[in-house]
Amino acid sequence: MLPRNPQSVVIWCLLDGRAGHENQTLGLAEALARCTTASVIRIPLDRGFRGIGAFTPWTTPFLTQQPEPDLVIGAGHRSHIPLLMAVRQFGGKSIVLMRPSLPLRFFDICVISDSDHAVCGADHVIRTKGVLNRIQPATKRDSGQGLILVGGPSKHFDWSDQQVFEQTAAIVRRTSDIRWRVVTSRRTPVSYLKLCTKQSLQAEMICPDDVDSLWLPTIIAQSEYTWVTQDSMSMTFEALTAGCRVGVIELSCRTRNRVTTRALRLANSGDVTSWSDWSVSEQLKLPRTNYQEADRCAAMIMERLAVRQLRRRA
Repeated sequence: MLPRNPQSVVIWCLLDGRAGHENQTLGLAEALARCTTASVIRIPLDRGFRGIGAFTPWTTPFLTQQPEPDLVIGAGHRSHIPLLMAVRQFGGKSIVLMRPSLPLRFFDICVISDSDHAVCGADHVIRTKGVLNRIQPATKRDSGQGLILVGGPSKHFDWSDQQVFEQTAAIVRRTSDIRWRVVTSRRTPVSYLKLCTKQSLQAEMICPDDVDSLWLPTIIAQSEYTWVTQDSMSMTFEALTAGCRVGVIELSCRTRNRVTTRALRLANSGDVTSWSDWSVSEQLKLPRTNYQEADRCAAMIMERLAVRQLRRRA
């Protein structure tokens, strides 16, 4: 291993290949880097990092070329054991995002959504409003630009191509002074795209393969108006973090659970506007709450773990 740099906090980000988990992990790491001088190192969790054999010297020779970590961050079930093994092998403090499948006491800091009521208060638990992300609001917004972010079928909501299309088409038709981009995801059914084409939706269609990973965060930050299908909670919180006026394209809940309850609570918070309410007023409300959660959590972690003292450990 390379020795710790006394002038910089070294952050290892364990990335499990799932975009949502990686977005949260990098969002917190980048927020920490905005708090102090830091080096952010991305470590993909391929098959060699699974199970209790993860992060042993014979499975991770390339890590000997990296500086020893001060902080190790991971999100998602696949990251839990590698996260603990990395700290055991190389040192540093463990930070787990989302409620882990292992006991909370195994980790130095647990960053968990406030929708998870099963988690009791503890000194090393930080509660968040929604989902962490990498979004940074732009200093200037384009009031003539709007986004419609389309998710897809999920186990929490009943997806309907026709229902989503009708709401989308009404938004585009009734706000013709705004340039709308409809941005789909990898979950979006091909049948929805065909319906948009067949019905000649008057909006630019953007598919995931059309743009790079930095395009959407940049455009969200610049947009005045953003609509999100109700199944896409992570994109809803990205738009709120950016400070957009956020509308929710409605779907039917399959069941009452933690995810759907959070969606309903958000709809009742006044921070977003449901399509039903907008169809009457045609007004999207500004969010009442500051959702710069990555920066708030980073500041709390700096305070709780005394990161400045970590620099002097070398």
